[in-house]
Amino acid sequence: MFRIPLVAVLAALSMMADPIDQAPKVDDKQLAQLAKEARTAAEHNRVAALHEKRAEALEAKAKEHEMEATRLESRQGYNPLMHKWPAMARGPIEHQRAKAMQARRAARESLELAARHRELAAKSAA
Repeated sequence: MFRIPLVAVLAALSMMADPIDQAPKVDDKQLAQLAKEARTAAEHNRVAALHEKRAEALEAKAKEHEMEATRLESRQGYNPLMHKWPAMARGPIEHQRAKAMQARRAARESLELAARHRELAAKSAA
C-alpha cells in the first residue's frame, strides 16, 4: 500500500539530487580522435582532463580488483580446490591482482598522455 508513494518520493528525490558526473562518457576511440584533432590550447586541456578522469576511473578499478583479491585470499571455510589442487587455488586471486596491475599501468599511461597534452596546450597558448 505504501510502495507506490514511496517509489514516487524516491524517484523525485533522485531526480533532484546532483548527478555525480554530468560529462558524457568518452570511449577510447573518441578520446583518440579528440587527441588527434586537438589544435588549440583549450582542446588539448580538454583532452588532458579526459585522460586524467580516465586515470582516476582506472585507479578506482584497480582498487576494486585489489579488494576482491584480498577478499578471496582471506575467505574462510572449506575450499575443495585447495585440498585437491593447491597450486590452482591461487588462480582467482592472482587473476584479480593481474587485473589490478593492468588497470594501474593503463592509469599511468593515461596520466602520461594527460601530461603530454598539458605541455602541448602550454606550447600552443604561447
